Amino acid sequence: MSAQTINKPSVQVRLQVHKGFKGDPETWSWTPVINFRVNGPFSPGGALSVEYSLPGKTWKFDCQVEEAGPGWLGVRDCGQNPPEDQAVTYTGPVDLKINLRNELEGKSATLLTGKFKVDKFHEGVVDLPKFKNNFVYYVNYDWVLPIAYVYDEWIYNWEYAGAVRIVMAPPFRT
Repeated sequence: MSAQTINKPSVQVRLQVHKGFKGDPETWSWTPVINFRVNGPFSPGGALSVEYSLPGKTWKFDCQVEEAGPGWLGVRDCGQNPPEDQAVTYTGPVDLKINLRNELEGKSATLLTGKFKVDKFHEGVVDLPKFKNNFVYYVNYDWVLPIAYVYDEWIYNWEYAGAVRIVMAPPFRT
């Protein structure tokens, strides 16, 4: 089973926002959802799962393989639509672990461990008390943004044919 690996660029964590938390429909909350691909040979009986942990809460979702190709399996929307009582309002770092187990072979392995950060922003009318807990939660992917990039401006600007100008530009940040 050790031949299987996670295609790291394929890992996409997002948050499903739930409009309700512990009986309060005006407090929004979230649960994690993940997509990823696994490379390698696969034995019959293999199953994938994802575990998340944060202070005071853990989730474990068994994932269904949604697509496959020669030598890879794809998992889409693992963790989608869990029971409402699984949702949280936490913001901060969350631990992530993708596991592969094969009960027929009696083996299990952790294929990937990592962290992601959950942030939130307010949606709606801020001044009305009814909407004070209407937050949209998201995974902060700022760490993925490039620091800078270099390109030949002639490729992007056809007006200056024959002129070669190298440009270094910082990315836009919001």
